[in-house]
Amino acid sequence: SRIKVLDSSTIIGDIAISDLIVKTATVSTTSFVDTDVRGDLAGGSFMITGVSASGNNPTTFRLFWGSGPTTSISLILTTASGTVPRTVLIPEGTSVPTDATHILVYSSDGTCFSSPTAITFTDNEIFAPVSGPQSVSFQDTSCDIDAVTGTLNVTCAASETDIDSYELFLRDSSGTNSDVYVRSLSKCSGTSVNVSVTLTVTVDIGGRVYDTFVVMSKNRIGYGPEASKLFTNEQQPSSILGSFSFNDTNCNSSILSGNVSMILSSACTDSVCGDTFQLLFGTNSTNRVSGGSVLAEWAYVGLLLSEYRATISNVAIPGTANFLLVHAVKGLCYSATPLYVPILDAYPPATVSGTSFTDTNQRQRVINGTLQWNNVPLATAYRVY
Repeated sequence: SRIKVLDSSTIIGDIAISDLIVKTATVSTTSFVDTDVRGDLAGGSFMITGVSASGNNPTTFRLFWGSGPTTSISLILTTASGTVPRTVLIPEGTSVPTDATHILVYSSDGTCFSSPTAITFTDNEIFAPVSGPQSVSFQDTSCDIDAVTGTLNVTCAASETDIDSYELFLRDSSGTNSDVYVRSLSKCSGTSVNVSVTLTVTVDIGGRVYDTFVVMSKNRIGYGPEASKLFTNEQQPSSILGSFSFNDTNCNSSILSGNVSMILSSACTDSVCGDTFQLLFGTNSTNRVSGGSVLAEWAYVGLLLSEYRATISNVAIPGTANFLLVHAVKGLCYSATPLYVPILDAYPPATVSGTSFTDTNQRQRVINGTLQWNNVPLATAYRVY
């Protein structure tokens, strides 16, 4: 083809032309997964895994948002082509146009651009969990005034598909103090529907006292619903000051019967003095018989010199028991020092042996002389009939 040059109506020359047809190799295969979980924002690795065999080698790639597979909206970025396959990083936080449905990639050899290669774009938006733990249970098994110890049981959410973990907090049920973070808890695994963890947690933090465990579901976006458990901080009662007495009236060996009496000599003014008093067997003057039953129990009435009475009847003495103890009890906790008396089992002494008597009085139906017998261990008196 030629272009003619005119001066008025006279041809003064012409120029031969040729149409510049540049064929740049197009991108043949791509992939992209949005790793920015925020809505209307994108980011991640855009993979260019191949270019067509025909056409000039590209020197740059240009990525556009597209409203369709061939219609570009706005430029995302331009990058040197480099070696293919290659990864082009779309920075997280890149804004996504409202009508964007595709990512288009163009290749260029520095003069012209290829036709676009398009992939469908899906915004990987994740929301905070919509499900949370179903319930929380906890029982303090320590008697520490400043801390609780026990097993925390969490019934997991019915569906954990949007949950990464559960988070444990301390809360003041009065609302006076802010929640305090304790630790992270794993999701349920396999067919399990519960998460259990044994822990010791300080609940008096600089004078701020907490009384509730709160468990929340969580993922990368934020926190979901919660479940809570108001707990009782078990505390050891004060030691009892007073007197305690018991006399066994049962003559059967290893069996106790009789009246128990306890009198307080000092009023319990401590706020953790105990709710009840319990009569128990003890291995010594301090330690309770393991697994032993409660022989008697009195509710604390808080009056100085009040007498607490009980009667026990035909109670078998455990093999390891040597004492009777009275403890102040509050919840699961027992006073450090109980009142105590040793067990004096009123079983019959051994049979008297070695008896002898010679009458020295010669009158009829009148006797006089010395009665002798062997000493019987533990006997406190003898009766002669």
